Amino acid sequence: MLVCDNGLPTPSGSPILPSYWTKSNRHTSFSHTSLDEESDFTKAETDEIDPSDPCVTDVPTLGLSGTEPAPDTNSSKKPFPDKQIFDSLSPAEFTFILYQYAEREQDRISAKLVYDTALCKLIAIAPYPIHGVPLQHLLKRINRLLIRLLSSENEHITWKNHFNLAIENESSVVIPDFHLDLHPCRPSCSRAIPIWVGECGFSLSEKEMERQLELATTMVPKLDFAIMVSIREQAVHLPSHNHPLYTLPPLSRSDFTPSVPPEPNSLDPVVVRGITWLTVKSVDFRMFLRGADGKFNFKKGGPLYAQGTLFPRRQMDGVDRVLNSAVSRLILQFAQTMEKAGAEPTRINHIRMEAESVTFSAEWSVLLEELQSSLCDTAHSRYSKWLRTEPKRKGDDTLLEAPSAKRVALTCPSPSTSHHIVAKQTVKKHGKTKSRSHK
Repeated sequence: MLVCDNGLPTPSGSPILPSYWTKSNRHTSFSHTSLDEESDFTKAETDEIDPSDPCVTDVPTLGLSGTEPAPDTNSSKKPFPDKQIFDSLSPAEFTFILYQYAEREQDRISAKLVYDTALCKLIAIAPYPIHGVPLQHLLKRINRLLIRLLSSENEHITWKNHFNLAIENESSVVIPDFHLDLHPCRPSCSRAIPIWVGECGFSLSEKEMERQLELATTMVPKLDFAIMVSIREQAVHLPSHNHPLYTLPPLSRSDFTPSVPPEPNSLDPVVVRGITWLTVKSVDFRMFLRGADGKFNFKKGGPLYAQGTLFPRRQMDGVDRVLNSAVSRLILQFAQTMEKAGAEPTRINHIRMEAESVTFSAEWSVLLEELQSSLCDTAHSRYSKWLRTEPKRKGDDTLLEAPSAKRVALTCPSPSTSHHIVAKQTVKKHGKTKSRSHK
């Protein structure tokens, strides 16, 4: 993904965001698709991405509110708003769009943006529904717990879940899928306190996600807990465009809903018209707590680390243990922050007692049900891309020729230009920048 450097001009009225966290220009479903330098995109990432495809300009765009436009029943080529290309978009206009994203935090813009400065083209690619489900599930439960513990009259502290925010310092930029901040409500101590950070990958490199988390926790010493979720799928072999299904009327989302409810605690393959559109191989979790020495140990092992499997065979005891510890430490951080803000001692003691006895329930069976539903959405999205995409022609890779047709990350302009765009990963601002695949 592409992220703006600090050298970008600020349009009139746009905010200058605080250090560490800067609003990014992509939805959480597209964080950290960074593979080994010689690797192709994963199937989940590309799925026939062809920016020069003339059909894509007919695909409707997601609105700023994140809602899909009504489907066009008269067109067989517009079943899903998964990609749009904007021509003749100047670097200044692209910069303005990025700052609009930063200003409008109430909007959920589900699009990954790729901008080519040479051709002045902006590509907006919608995410797969399955990607954000695990972290959203955990955050819903965390919000429910914190709302119960903290009364509505609490004027000392609140919390926020953020997505699409870049962490940057003088040498690097990294964009995690989400982070959780504590926000003191008193002006005397109003600086946000970053506490949790998380990554979720759909058929992505675990090594790269771990590297991103390691960098984030190094750049932000106050982070206390890191989550990594990996959803792996079996290889998909989509039919050719000579298949009879390609000429039939488009299938609706309901066609991808199984006629027989799936077995509990399972993730069944999505098979429609004899074609397997999606099969999940595994769903794995890794949890990391900061140690007493102020460092994270991203090597496997130790009491501050847990690895668990949700599917195919549930083994989540270790994850539950570390999650409970993380929640307890989070609540203790609330108590410490309230104490600094001058809260009443009785309230502080109550919060500390809750931290000692709290039990966090992630409701893994419910998460599996949510994942199963998102599988159907994701399979329909994949089918829709296949339906819309014409057979690939030679010479269609004009937009992605640099640095490689394998990579979405496009050639960056010189650092001397006023609109310096850098690839989303470890960005060396004062040295050689590596180009990798990006989500």
